[in-house]
Amino acid sequence: NRSMVIGGMYYPNERVKNLSAVFQAARVVPLKCSQCVESISTTWFWKHPGTGEIYALVPHNGHATCLKTQRKKCPWLSLDGTYTL
Repeated sequence: NRSMVIGGMYYPNERVKNLSAVFQAARVVPLKCSQCVESISTTWFWKHPGTGEIYALVPHNGHATCLKTQRKKCPWLSLDGTYTL
């Protein structure tokens, strides 16, 4: 099972979804590729077990299209200031 983007929304894989500190919320975090104009969103989060800080989950390898064309990892950036992981 792989993570995926469907209809502009990011979904982590089942292994990640089943981690105790990972949860889905109603809050939508808008994301933008660091190298192009592509945008997606996520509603998946990770809560740090020690500090309680919340991080939005994003595709680990960045924007797949830019990875292929630029041959480098192009991370997704939060447009609302939410920390990402």
